[in-house]
Amino acid sequence: MAKRSNLILLLVSLVLALIATLVIIKTLPKAGGSNIAAPVTATTSPVVVVTQNIPALTVITSADVQVQQVPAGSVEHGALTDPSQVIGQYASTGWVTGQQVIQGMYETAAQANIANTVPVGDVTFTIPNSALAGSDYLVLPGDKIDLLFYGQPSATASTVMSNLKVLYVDHVQAAAGADTQPAGSSGADSLTVIVTPQQAQQLAKLVSTAIVGNGTSPGNLHVLIQGTK
Repeated sequence: MAKRSNLILLLVSLVLALIATLVIIKTLPKAGGSNIAAPVTATTSPVVVVTQNIPALTVITSADVQVQQVPAGSVEHGALTDPSQVIGQYASTGWVTGQQVIQGMYETAAQANIANTVPVGDVTFTIPNSALAGSDYLVLPGDKIDLLFYGQPSATASTVMSNLKVLYVDHVQAAAGADTQPAGSSGADSLTVIVTPQQAQQLAKLVSTAIVGNGTSPGNLHVLIQGTK
C-alpha cells in the first residue's frame, strides 16, 4: 500500500512539473519577437545658443550665436531656431555662454534707447559743430575720441579729455556748390559723447570759449579719433 501511495505522489509531481514547464515556455517571449523592446533614440531640436559671454546692450553678431542640436525635452519655451532673428539686435541683459536664446532676451535699436546705453553715473554732452575743428566730420557713433584745445593768444595746445565714447553724430546735408562740390553730407553738425558730470562742466566752459572764439580767438576744440588697429 505504501509503495502504491509513493507511486501516485511521484506521478502527481511529474504532472505538476510538466504543467509548470509548459506555462513558463508559453509566457517567455519568442526569439526575435515584437515583445523585445527596441532601443530608444533621443530626438533633438535645433536651437540658437550663445557662444560667448555678452554684456547687456551689446549688438549681437554672427560670432555670438550658433545653432546647436538640443534634446527635445531640454528646449526652453520661446527658444529661437534661426540666428538671423537675433543678429543685429541688442542684448537686453548679460548673456552667458551656452545659454539658449529665447524671446525677450533681445531688443531692437529703437528699444535700446539712449538712457540704456549710458552707464549709471555718467551723462551725455552734445558738442556743437561751431566749437569743433579737426576730424569731427569723420567721426561715427561708437568711435573713441580725444579732445585737444588750441588756445590763443599763447598758441598752446593740450589734450583736455581722452577716451570719450561717441554716442550720436548729427549730420547736415549740404547743397551742391559753385566749386562743383556735389550735394551730400557736410560732416558732423554736432557730436554727443558720454562723460562724467565733472567732465560735462569742463566741456561746457571749453565749448563756450571755442564758440566765442569762432575760429579766431581765444581757441578751438580739435577732435582726435583714436585708432583701433
